[in-house]
Amino acid sequence: MLCSCAGIKQITTYSEFKIDRQVSLFEVDNLNNVYIVSGKNELSKWNNKGDLLYKYSDNRLGEIGILDVSNPLQTLVYYPDFRWLRFYDRTLNLTSELSLLELGFQNVNVVNSSNDNNIWFFDEIDQIILKIDQEGQVLIRSDDLRQVLKKSIFPTKLFEKKNTLLLYDQNFIYTFDAFGTFMNEFEIGSVISLTFNGKEAQYIDSKNQLLSVNVLSKTAEIGVVEQMDSSILGFRKGLDCRFYKKKDHILIKKGVE
Repeated sequence: MLCSCAGIKQITTYSEFKIDRQVSLFEVDNLNNVYIVSGKNELSKWNNKGDLLYKYSDNRLGEIGILDVSNPLQTLVYYPDFRWLRFYDRTLNLTSELSLLELGFQNVNVVNSSNDNNIWFFDEIDQIILKIDQEGQVLIRSDDLRQVLKKSIFPTKLFEKKNTLLLYDQNFIYTFDAFGTFMNEFEIGSVISLTFNGKEAQYIDSKNQLLSVNVLSKTAEIGVVEQMDSSILGFRKGLDCRFYKKKDHILIKKGVE
């Protein structure tokens, strides 16, 4: 089920269609194409009318853990079991692949495309942020974050927008500049869904609130953008969220549709 949610206490339909498979992951690119990973690990691409455009399936590398479609001309897919990166073109043809394990990085659970078509990731063993090209050449290596943050972190999400990096780990978000230099830290609690536009982190909390904070400001306060009406809490329950415009977000029902 695909729709757009805009405004307080109302749901505005953007488009709606059924997908005859279990959905384990999905993303939406800036052209409003929807990318879905099914329960059978099949990657498929749909337009916003519900038409299947392309699909690709390969189970040899385990389950797909991360799907990055920030560049609509190149889809990045990460297979965490084998620490394997794959790159697909706009028609989901495989164009290149890269083993982080062969490069010496054993514990990598978050990756993201950079705005110059390279790759950001976090090495949990050395506690550093790295940027590499598609041949595996290291372009940027941050300082050891244990020295910077005075603790170890194990992020579950990584974003890069407008030359700013954001990591989320256990109730905290951390921001870094384009060279991996630490900028800010905010405690936001547990989140159901999180997104980042280069300035604001927006997320849904356990109380079903849509919240926002300007992570570029050290004195910013967390504000409530939207509190969903109790009459549609059931509709939102079990849904994941991705933002595709500044004020709207995509909702897809996990499971069957």
